[in-house]
This record gives sequence, C-alpha cells and structure tokens, in this order.
Amino acid sequence: MFKRSKTVFVFALALLLVPALLTSLALSSCSRGRRPSGTDPQNTGNHGSQETAPTEGPDTNPGDDTAKPKTLKAEVKCDEKESEDAKNTVLGILKARGYRSVATVNGAYAHVVYTNYKTDSVKSVRDCTSPYVAANSDIRLYRLDGGLHLLYLGSADGGLYDLGFTLVREMCLWDYDSNGITDVVFLGDAGSGLPYEVLGVFDVAAKESLNIKTVMTLTDPAFKAGFDGENVFIDGKRVLWNNNRFEIEGDDNPLPRGLYTASGDLNNIGLPYVTIFANRFTVVENVAVSYQPAGDVETNGDEVILKGTDGNADFRYVFKITSRYTISFDAEKSVIAVGENASLWSDGLALTLASPVRARDIFGSVDVDNMTPDQAELIKRCPEYFGLNASNGLIVVVWQMAPGSYSFGLIEDSGILLPGDDVTVAYSGAGISSLDLLRMRLKGVNAAEMRAILETYPVSADNVIILPWQNPLSSYIPECWVNSGGEDMNAKMEAYISTVRSMLF
Repeated sequence: MFKRSKTVFVFALALLLVPALLTSLALSSCSRGRRPSGTDPQNTGNHGSQETAPTEGPDTNPGDDTAKPKTLKAEVKCDEKESEDAKNTVLGILKARGYRSVATVNGAYAHVVYTNYKTDSVKSVRDCTSPYVAANSDIRLYRLDGGLHLLYLGSADGGLYDLGFTLVREMCLWDYDSNGITDVVFLGDAGSGLPYEVLGVFDVAAKESLNIKTVMTLTDPAFKAGFDGENVFIDGKRVLWNNNRFEIEGDDNPLPRGLYTASGDLNNIGLPYVTIFANRFTVVENVAVSYQPAGDVETNGDEVILKGTDGNADFRYVFKITSRYTISFDAEKSVIAVGENASLWSDGLALTLASPVRARDIFGSVDVDNMTPDQAELIKRCPEYFGLNASNGLIVVVWQMAPGSYSFGLIEDSGILLPGDDVTVAYSGAGISSLDLLRMRLKGVNAAEMRAILETYPVSADNVIILPWQNPLSSYIPECWVNSGGEDMNAKMEAYISTVRSMLF
C-alpha cells in the first residue's frame, strides 16, 4: 500500500509533542476488501518510488510458480480534488457540531470539541479520500484550504475529526484487531521543524489513533509499507496486533519501539517518559520547555543505554530490560542530563511501552451483532450516543417539551473545562451552557431507549450525571425551575434529578 511519506501523529514541537503523535491520528469505519494474504507482497513507499497502476491478477516471479498477493497501489493513494459537495458537507457539520481533536489540558491529552471554526473564511475544501476507501465505505478525508485535515466518519458517526497531518499520502481500511469493525490506516507526514513519517490506524470504535510505525526522516531510514487488501505490511513483513500492541511478524527485537511511560497508558502519560524510535530516543522530563534530552540508543545484553550530550556534558540513561515491554531505570549507572530533574529518576523506576486502553473498556460496545434489537436500532438512529469516551463518566441531558414528557440525550464528561467560548472539553454539567446544548442538536430519546443505550457502557449509575436542561425551543418550564415563593430550589432540583435517575436505573 503505502508510499513514502511522513505522518499522522503530531510531533509539533518535535521533542515536546511526541505523545500527541501517539494520540492524534485519524479515524474511519467501513467494510474491507478481501484478498488472500501471502508472503512478501510488493511494497511501495520508499523515497522517490513511483506509483504505478495495479495489474490484474496475482503477481508472480519469473521462474516461480508461486502466486503472490497483489499489492494495492494506485487505489490507496490520496489524490486531492476540489469539491463543492465536500465543501457543503464540511461547512454544514462545522456550523452544527464543530470538529473533534486532541489537545493538552492540564498536562494530559483530552478529546476537545472546537465549535467556533471560522467557516466564512473557507474558500475551498478538497476531497483527499483514496479510491480504495471511497469504493468500500462512506468515510471521507477532507482538507480545508487552511491545511486542516478532517476525517468524516460517514454513517458510523457523522462527525469530523482532526488528523493532525501535515500531509496524508495514502489510506486504506483494515480490521486490525479483528473485532468486526473496519478501521482506517493512514500514511502521512507530520512535524513542525523536524519531519516525521507515520504509519498509523484510527480505531473507529474507540475514536482513537494508534501508532504502527514512526520514523524521523532526517536521521532514521525510511520504511516500505504495503497493503494487499487484507493485511498491512512493513518492509515485506506482516503487521500483527498482539497483546494490545502492534508487532512485526518474525521481529525478535528485545526492545520494541514506541513511548515508554510509568503508567503504560497513552491516556495517562506522566513525567518522565521516553520515546524510542529506530536507534534514536527522546527523554521528556519537562513539558514546559522545548528542549529535551535526545540521542542514540544502544543495547548490551539485557541493558538499554540512552546516551547523548547536553552542552559539553555527556549523559546516559541506563535501563535494564525486565520484559519485552518494560524497562527499569538503573540510577547507579546513569548520569541524567539536568541535575534539577534528578528527583524524577528513582532507582528501579519502571517504564512500560504505552498501550491504548481497549475500546470496550472505555468506549462501550458498538458491536451490533451482540446488541439487543432495540440497541441495534438505536445505533442506526442515534450513532452519536454510542462509542463515547466514558473514562470520566457520562452526562445524560434531560429536557421536557410538555408535562410528563421527558426527552434524553447523551454526552461525554471529561471533567475538564477550558477557558474561552470557542473550545469545550466535553462537558461538565456546571460549565456547559444552554446554547452549547442547543448547538449540539441532541436527538431526544425516551427513558427506555436511554436505558438501553447506557447498558452498552461499562459505567455504573454513580458515574452518570443527570443534567436538566431548559430547552430554549420549549415553552414548558418544568417544576424544578419554578419558584412559587420561598422554596428551597436546590432541594427541588435534587428531587427532580432523583425522579429522572429512577427512570434510568
């Protein structure tokens, strides 16, 4: 499949934004094309390689009767075409719902909804979807004239998601974790100052981006990526999903490349952490400065040594490889780059290759085959209420258009609010405005339907906020907001919420 490029993950300040790289790729969902997997498919994607149209039938080597799978070439290449239909689609969604991205909030990465994009300044929108994805799904990749790449999930979601790409070169569909939901694979360029090439996959169910392979192209050798209609390959070797991580078939490297953090979780990246790509590394000790120690990687038996120079002083971070995915800091053998960060580096500090939390553990079930008939019907009618990030709980919005008539909507609760009126980090009950809710155009479902939706999530009643809303479109005012004089309005609201909660749990 993929041709030479740089990437999807955002290394904006290079040394600072490696985690954004690992959390901000792109997304999509669809059916995948099936072709027989085999050995050593043809690959595109080296520096200066030329795209050619695929031939009909399997490729064969002269004098070799063994048929090899055909690598898709032109089908996965992203050719930009200006489209008025694309412009109307994108601007309509931006005005109604905004777009979703990943940003740093209080030192952690969080999903953010941007609702104040200056749509009047958009002159053109280009459809960058590869022919393969366009032929097999209603997912589309769009680029606005300002450079913003937005992934449109089509019927799977209907929303727009920021990829963080400088340039997307190729894309295909691949059910990487065999859960029956086809995800989107991207090859592209990213980076501000330093160029990176990234091969990654957007998990459609989890709404998260996962890194398959990343290289900094000024220092690391390029790789070839291929796609035969069913499997993704790197340098002729099949990419596998094992133990919640991507591996290369036959790779016995004792130190897999990626981001090593104390939590082992991309959703909770603390300091310090280490990124290791090819034979280079970066140590991140302070996210408030742009310089971070970086240098070469050496392995010596069960040790990994990260070494470099800070000014005129040499430094080295020495770790013992304690398992395939864990390294333990050896303080006695190490000399850290800056003495004031010594407190971060306790002897025996264990760093684990970061693995994303699986979709079902945070985002609930979106597997239609295992849903009840009512849930399967609801996910078609209200897909925006399924697959939400429930790591901080959920918010059930309730409003009334008439006495005894209750309507319900569902949104995420990140527990974090950003200042300003143009960015909302989904959504704390105390901080979301009535206008914000109106802009969301929440589809009202009844109590039984909301119960069915909530049953798809791994959350208890204690992790669900009930948020009463006086819908501006309704002339009816529920009792919880009516003060007949001298009443305890807090008590009235608590009683109202208790009544609503009893309808759902």
